[in-house]
Amino acid sequence: MTPTRITHALATLLCSCTVVAPPPLMMRHDDPVPEPGQTTRVLVFVGLGGGVWVNEGLGIGVRASHQVHRDVEVGGQAAVGFPLKRDTERREAANIPGALYYLGAFSRTNPGSVPWLSVDAGLGLVATSRGMVGLTMDSGASFGYGFGVGGNKAERAARVLVYGGPVVALTLPVIPGDPILKTGTVMMSHGPEPEAVSVTEAIRIPTTFFIGLTAGVGAESATGLSMGSTVEASLLYGFSSGDRATLCGLTLGTGGASRQ
Repeated sequence: MTPTRITHALATLLCSCTVVAPPPLMMRHDDPVPEPGQTTRVLVFVGLGGGVWVNEGLGIGVRASHQVHRDVEVGGQAAVGFPLKRDTERREAANIPGALYYLGAFSRTNPGSVPWLSVDAGLGLVATSRGMVGLTMDSGASFGYGFGVGGNKAERAARVLVYGGPVVALTLPVIPGDPILKTGTVMMSHGPEPEAVSVTEAIRIPTTFFIGLTAGVGAESATGLSMGSTVEASLLYGFSSGDRATLCGLTLGTGGASRQ
C-alpha cells in the first residue's frame, strides 16, 4: 500500500509557551506485508496537524519507493508545511517560521520474511523559513495485515489494510537560525504596588526527542496498476531539555504501484 511518514510533522511546533524542533515525517500509509520484487510506488499526501501547545499546520508532499529485495524497500520523500493561522504580525514579532521543509530517505525491512511485521528507519533534513536546519533520525515497527476482498478466492479484486505501531525520532538542529522570541510578564516591586513588566527571551530551537504511535486503514486494487488510498492517525510526544509538546495528526495518502 502507498507509504508515507507523519505529515503532521509539518505543523510548526512553536507558540508562546513551547519551543521544540519539528519532527521528521513518520507516517506509514502501508501495512507491513512485503511487496513482490521490483515493485515501484509513488505517493502524494496531505495532512493536518495540531495538539497541546502546538500551532495547527497543513502539509503536502510526495514520496517514491522501490522494493530492492524480497524483504527490503527503500525510497525518498519531500514535503512542505505551513501554519493554518495566517497571523503574520505575531509570527514576525516572535520569529515563528512561516514554512517548514523536509527532505529524507527511508527503508522498510521485514525481519525473517515475517509478513505481519516491518521495521522502519529514516534519515533526513528539516528546515524552517527562519534559517534553522536540522538532522532527523527515526525508527519504528509496524504490525498489521492486508485482507483480500471482492473477485474470487483465487484472485481478489482489492485489499483492505489495517496496521499500526510505535515510532521514535530525534531532531538535531545543526544550523540554529533565528531564535524564537518568547514574551511573558513578570511582577516587579518598585514600591508599595507591584508593577507588571513585559520580558522577552530569545530561545534557540533545541534538540528534541519524540515517541509515539501511528495507526491506519486503507484499500488498494489488487490487479493491474495498483491504485490505493489510506487514512492514518498519529500521536507524538516531543520533549527537549526545556520544553515539551503533544502532537496529533491525520493524513490522507493516495498513489499507485507498478509491479513487474
